[in-house]
Amino acid sequence: MSCRRLNKTAWALFILCLPGNSIQTKSQEISLKGDWIGHYELLGTKYFSFLSIDLEGNVSIRSPHDVEELNAELFLEQAVPLIGIAKRGKTLLLRPTDIDQNKVKGRVISSEAEGEFVFFKRAVRLPLNKQHQYLGYYKTKNGIFKVWNRYDTFRVYSYLTQTISPLYAISDGRFYTDEGEVIEFDLEDSSLTWSYPNQAKVKAERFTPYEIEEISLKSGVVTLACSYYSSKVTEDVSAVVLLPGGGNLDRENYRLEAEIFGANGISSILCDKRGTGKSTGNSVNVKFTELVNDAIAQYEYLKKRVDISNRKIGFRGPSQGGRIAIMAGANVENEAFVIATSAPIMTMKEGQIYANLEYARNLGVPETIAVEVAYIWSQYYDQFLTGVIKEELVEKVNAVRNRYPSLHLPPGTTRLPAGIESVNILDDTSTYLSKVNAPILFQYGANDDRVSPRGSISKINEALSQTESDFLILEYKNANHSLMLPGFKIASGIFMDQIKWIKQKVDIE
Repeated sequence: MSCRRLNKTAWALFILCLPGNSIQTKSQEISLKGDWIGHYELLGTKYFSFLSIDLEGNVSIRSPHDVEELNAELFLEQAVPLIGIAKRGKTLLLRPTDIDQNKVKGRVISSEAEGEFVFFKRAVRLPLNKQHQYLGYYKTKNGIFKVWNRYDTFRVYSYLTQTISPLYAISDGRFYTDEGEVIEFDLEDSSLTWSYPNQAKVKAERFTPYEIEEISLKSGVVTLACSYYSSKVTEDVSAVVLLPGGGNLDRENYRLEAEIFGANGISSILCDKRGTGKSTGNSVNVKFTELVNDAIAQYEYLKKRVDISNRKIGFRGPSQGGRIAIMAGANVENEAFVIATSAPIMTMKEGQIYANLEYARNLGVPETIAVEVAYIWSQYYDQFLTGVIKEELVEKVNAVRNRYPSLHLPPGTTRLPAGIESVNILDDTSTYLSKVNAPILFQYGANDDRVSPRGSISKINEALSQTESDFLILEYKNANHSLMLPGFKIASGIFMDQIKWIKQKVDIE
């Protein structure tokens, strides 16, 4: 038996010992050469991995969703391959119980518990022209699957795991997700079948959940270019104004939300932000109140539609869009709900100081420097509001920038910058909360380094806890500002948490 020590990656160190890189089982030689994909699960946590063995027996493994480094060995014991993993000073063993040409599965064993693992032999990546035949929505009585391609990645949204995952081909029409799901398509039946270890299979039928109507709206002198997603799932339709976050992003970045809402019986309107896409107006010097007026124009459009109950219309927005959703909700009557994800419940000044402080800390500069960055930004906004940026502050900015050029600091000039509206700087979102006459759902990532979850939640409770306001705060462990987890995964449940909450508040069956 020969052993090969693998190269140490950012995730793991593996050693492989195989007799000719193949084993005998059921009178058939099973080659372990090739690319495998799978996971093991222990104590409720999945460890997802790609495993590759080339023709020379060299092995590589990467586990993009593991957040800690593991040391491991893969070897044979009595003709049965075993994987030994050292994890936090403890040993885990992965013992196969079933091996064939395309799948290896078995038990994972530790001193404290046992679980299961499964690896599938990977097939050739499906070309784009072949992916097309699987794209679309599939439904059961309990939820939906969405299959699509974006940024050259074939992926699925699964209501059963409430996650978005790439689809990895393991055979013709069969795919594996990094949640451990197997998705199998039946083109003749226009369906897919979902399977997962120790759970009953679920079959979903392909369907068309919504229709899209392109419209334009007036908001003062600005014309907004919009898409209206008319849900065809139920006759009892609610609707939501989907607001964009900060920056100059058009509606293309938010179509996924509109599609998932539409597939779950909630119509929506989605517009290019003023000054972006096909909408007119200026995207640089924009007051929050102007964005609120744009949101209200969309709300008034939905109220006039005969296919929507005007008492079942709400606002939803991320980050700056959450701020605008709250402000708009405080300025209309009879809205049904407001959803604010990663919304800064504070002034713009407070939010920017927090973001730049955390950015400095993430760069690893000394804490004294990070605190100085926060102080510089506080002084900069205060001086901006007076109309005069002092030379002493500029000298301090340039001195810190010379030592730490990667820091995000104000411009090194006394000239007032374009693109900042002074009325926005001290506009405090918390002052609008008690004026919203509707239920509010707040969602935050616990590791948000752009908007302070602790500061925002504290202000929410301060503003609403002594009132009769109906509000719910959900916090997602390990999630960042975009509600993403390590490994570029969307936090589980963020979409269905919104949909279930809306249906509860507006009584949609």
